[in-house]
Amino acid sequence: MTQSFAADSPADRARAQAANEFITAAVAATGALLAGLVFNAWGWQAIQWALLPLLGGLAVCSWRGSRPGAAANLTMPPARVSPDSN
Repeated sequence: MTQSFAADSPADRARAQAANEFITAAVAATGALLAGLVFNAWGWQAIQWALLPLLGGLAVCSWRGSRPGAAANLTMPPARVSPDSN
């Protein structure tokens, strides 16, 4: 992933990093605010029920990844080597 940004200017890389940081912080803050609103309106039980689909999805992903031969499906593409890297 870092190789894909190697040709970009430092200003572009800094702008992309700033956008990433902003989006991450905004999503975390929004999640915390929404959880507070749900807790205030309906209590802990509503939060626990809301998390069940997420936990189910994580369990399915974990089960699919732990099957024999599942790692064979996760292949990395070959690395790109630029001609001027020598």
